Amino acid sequence: MTYLGGDGSSAYALNDRGQIVGAESSRARLWRGGEVVDLGAQIPGTSGALDINEVGDIVGWVDFPRK
Repeated sequence: MTYLGGDGSSAYALNDRGQIVGAESSRARLWRGGEVVDLGAQIPGTSGALDINEVGDIVGWVDFPRK
């Protein structure tokens, strides 16, 4: 795990395209070409992206809130 900057941001994987996945503020994120994509925007609860392969497939986790 590599610390990226602000409180609670971490990178977990990097592929040959320079795409980085991780989490920031308890939300899954994809960093690509200077752009940050919020992968957890449509998911209730906390999430994180754990790995990315060379074609851009991402695996991660979600902790859904209890009802």
